[in-house]
Amino acid sequence: MTFDHRSAGLKCGIEIHQRLDTHKLFCGCSSALEEEVPAMEVKRKLRAVAGELGEVDRAALHEYLRDRVFLYNAYHGETCLVELDEEPPSPLNEEALDIGLEICLLFSAWTPDEIHVMRKTVVDGSNTGGFQRTCVIGLDGEMEGPRGRLSVPAICLEEEAAGIGGQKDGSVVYKLDRLGIPLVEVATGLLEGYSPQEVQEIAHRIGMIVRMTGKVLRGIGTIRQDVNVSVRGGARVEIKGFQEIGRLAELIEKEAQRQISLVRMKDEFAKRSPKVADPVDVTSFFADVMKGPIHSAVKKGGVVLCLELAAFAGMLRCELCPGRTFGRELADHARAYGLGGIIHTDEDLEAMGLAGNFARLRAHLGAGKDDALLIMAGERGVLERAMKAVKERADLASRGLPEETREPNPDCTTNYKRPLPGSSRMYPETDIPPIPISKERLERLRAKLPEKPEKKRARLVEAGMSEDLADQMVRDANLPLFESVMSKVKVDATLVANMLVNSFRSLRRTGVDVDSLTEDQVVQFFEQLSAGTIVKQEIESVLAEMAQGKRPLKEIVAERHRITEDDLRRIVEAVLAEKSQLLAERGERSFAPIMGEVMKQVRGKIDGALVGMVLKQLMDAKLRAKRS
Repeated sequence: MTFDHRSAGLKCGIEIHQRLDTHKLFCGCSSALEEEVPAMEVKRKLRAVAGELGEVDRAALHEYLRDRVFLYNAYHGETCLVELDEEPPSPLNEEALDIGLEICLLFSAWTPDEIHVMRKTVVDGSNTGGFQRTCVIGLDGEMEGPRGRLSVPAICLEEEAAGIGGQKDGSVVYKLDRLGIPLVEVATGLLEGYSPQEVQEIAHRIGMIVRMTGKVLRGIGTIRQDVNVSVRGGARVEIKGFQEIGRLAELIEKEAQRQISLVRMKDEFAKRSPKVADPVDVTSFFADVMKGPIHSAVKKGGVVLCLELAAFAGMLRCELCPGRTFGRELADHARAYGLGGIIHTDEDLEAMGLAGNFARLRAHLGAGKDDALLIMAGERGVLERAMKAVKERADLASRGLPEETREPNPDCTTNYKRPLPGSSRMYPETDIPPIPISKERLERLRAKLPEKPEKKRARLVEAGMSEDLADQMVRDANLPLFESVMSKVKVDATLVANMLVNSFRSLRRTGVDVDSLTEDQVVQFFEQLSAGTIVKQEIESVLAEMAQGKRPLKEIVAERHRITEDDLRRIVEAVLAEKSQLLAERGERSFAPIMGEVMKQVRGKIDGALVGMVLKQLMDAKLRAKRS
């Protein structure tokens, strides 16, 4: 069924986060992310504390109650005592600020006379100090949208969070090489009445404008979107860190469908008499289970707790959106505390070998056929906190939808992450004095503002590029790379655009990490292509080998056997002699089969266009000689 955003009352908001191509925001460390082996490891445990108003942020409290320990990997040249929160930050990176102010000007935003750096409480481990530094650099901007002018109420400059690196000995591992890389965040106003496809288009346009500076990083993870979504009767949900901008509409639609289903579930509960009991210890009912997570947990000294969900029968298997049931929603709250999930009576208990256990448990609790039972197993302390979270979420199902932060899955569904942050998590950064912004500085930046996307597209078309390819190039994250290549190498613009848009896309689909190629590597590639040492037929195979990073380009090119134009002429003469009867019988119509024979010998060794030109020259000469 087609999703109708108007009848759903869809409301959205987007925050685009783009990494800048400069060193870190509050120290001189590199943003290259080139180091692979950590120089040291630091262990931390973060705590939620009250802010200036005496309140503890609910999202920070949630993370603290998860009781996690964090391991931080530090890297030479890319991490210092600032990232480890062992010394105060250095003055704000002026180059990053200039790039941010340039972006503000592109959105016609007003810049304050002074920039004030703030701390934003974050206790999920992604910042060693328990906060992220951020500052507002632009207000009340605007942009052209699918239906006219759109509001861009805030533009911020902030530091990137640490990158998650898995788990080790039960602790969460973070990589500090990413922490502190400058980010520009561009936030839209409320997008009400816009379709998911139109919201995706707006995100594309914001990305295009930001890339016009030519001073942003490229590659996977360098640009991402936070999306706020709500529907009529729903609640504001923030989806953090979505990277596939081309699938943003799908993400929004699935989240809207999830919320619509939860609203319908609430209406269904209004016809029932739902009640969620307190958790009870039911370990003894599962003492005979000899395999699986229950057995494993109990064997380690854990327990099994049960929630009785009166009038919930059938509701846990309700599909909220493709691939997501309400049971999985509840399981997300358990997983937030490190547990594997839940088992409930709306599942196939026979297949799990647990039907008898649940039958005995149902009889013991006096639960009826309209009631559902839900169990979890684990260490008692963690399990009680997780069960409390699951109980609260189940209890809320009959009353409404929660405001929460969610994270995206590969299929564009989402998982629960934590409660939506409150308003008490921001406070001033006392280690950074206010930064004055002079009119002279803004005028200097305004004088060299880059082209707007529409003007750049028109210029590419005027230079001979097709309208479709020009549009794709201006939208592509590699636009700054395209501009760099064109400024350094004498090469056809259409060829460069085709490679960066279409060849890169094709290689990504086959798993080749072309985005790992540096600007210098791509420039060198086009220098070799322009010099004729790489032929067009080899573009993708050479790029794929470069992306593996095992050998430099010169070695890759040297290994591939080349032939000169003189060699080509000798090969063509030999094939023409061999196919002389075909040439005599069919004349110019024999070009295609003879070309095929020549290409069998020279494919990948010399440019195909040159082969065709030489073959035509020599064929024409032979045909003229025969006629005379």
